[in-house]
Amino acid sequence: MSSALLLSCGVPMITMGDEYGHTKQGNNNTYCHDSDLNYVRWDQLAADPSGFHRFIRLLINFRRATPALQRTSYVTDKDIQWHGELPNQPDWSDTSRLVAFTLSDGKGGGLYVAFNTSHMPRLLRLPAWAGRVWQPLVDTSKVAPYDFLAADGMLSAADVAAARRSLAIWTADHTYPVLPWSCIVLVSAPEDPASTNMIRVVKLHQRPPFPRQSLFSPARGAT
Repeated sequence: MSSALLLSCGVPMITMGDEYGHTKQGNNNTYCHDSDLNYVRWDQLAADPSGFHRFIRLLINFRRATPALQRTSYVTDKDIQWHGELPNQPDWSDTSRLVAFTLSDGKGGGLYVAFNTSHMPRLLRLPAWAGRVWQPLVDTSKVAPYDFLAADGMLSAADVAAARRSLAIWTADHTYPVLPWSCIVLVSAPEDPASTNMIRVVKLHQRPPFPRQSLFSPARGAT
């Protein structure tokens, strides 16, 4: 839910402990409990065993640095486009379990966001923007720190570049696999001729088959 919250328009409401994944075990009325249900686990925050605090911190920083996520007015059809497994073909049926959209920054760039809330993987066709390429940023099905590709104390710039190159076998064909209960964010970037040459090489190799059976992955904050 954290991904959906921080990628939405408006002012996000984050309660105490959300930044490290605190749980009240489903109890939404804990005012009378003097127990672990209400205690802040400072030790868990410092250790960050799951990398969740890092993920939330980077997602907040990304929100702050992305004008498309800081709108003061409602989005229009010029700002947002809705998608399904194919671009501009959203499926609003009860059984779809997939929401995808692109937000434009008005300068040729923007971001692609998708939420897969089903137990099945989905292979999405990405919209093609002239002179732009899609760079993976967030994939909540990945193990930390690769769930958020940003150079920091855990990942170097070289690590981020290598991770994105490993996904070029998908993005080269304007596709991206989204595992069950996962969220992805891709950022539009200017096309680099050097990267284009690398993509042509990637296309010479066979793309790995995408399984149709149910896959279960430890995605966090997908919905």
